[in-house]
Amino acid sequence: MPIFLKRMKEYTYEKLNNNEPPKPSKTTFNWQTGIPLDVFHSLHCLNYIRMYLDKDYYSAHLEHHDSFLRNSSHMPDNWGQVHLHHCLEQVVQSVICHADLSPVPMYGWKGVPVFLGVGQTHTCRRWESIREWMDVRNEVRNPLEEE
Repeated sequence: MPIFLKRMKEYTYEKLNNNEPPKPSKTTFNWQTGIPLDVFHSLHCLNYIRMYLDKDYYSAHLEHHDSFLRNSSHMPDNWGQVHLHHCLEQVVQSVICHADLSPVPMYGWKGVPVFLGVGQTHTCRRWESIREWMDVRNEVRNPLEEE
């Protein structure tokens, strides 16, 4: 599933928050700098969790990611676990902060301890509008397009 992470340019961040954007450290690469909207960060994390849960299928991607990190002297040896826990916290925070109040009908079967919540209608933001807004203000983050 391609995820196109986009980053706001610093001047957009300044206009939105009326303050100075965080400065990247001198050890980061260009594609690691910038200010993503939280929704894109959450999607990245959800994708990382998905890949981590199916390590056999995504082993080539995860190995490439891990080998890059192993060659980085400033990254801890257990970065995969650190990143996973960070991503879980990111998704939890996003769910709690957005607290969707849509009713979820639960369906179950006698003798089966599984209940499924399906069929609920959600009121969502227009995803296309978010992407269009970012397209005007962003730089494409090419290295992770095919994440």
